[in-house]
Amino acid sequence: MDDSLVTIQTLLRQIAEHLQSPAKSEQNAAAAKLHQIASVASTLAFTVKGPTR
Repeated sequence: MDDSLVTIQTLLRQIAEHLQSPAKSEQNAAAAKLHQIASVASTLAFTVKGPTR
């Protein structure tokens, strides 16, 4: 779980850097990393929730 949170924090910092640039490639990189965050967050939510009954 800690690894997931560190990954999300790292990605957020990288996204902030990408968004400071007007270049389209940087905007695309930010969007890709936002998708990565969504994936990590979804997995983390299942981990926190635990098994379903």
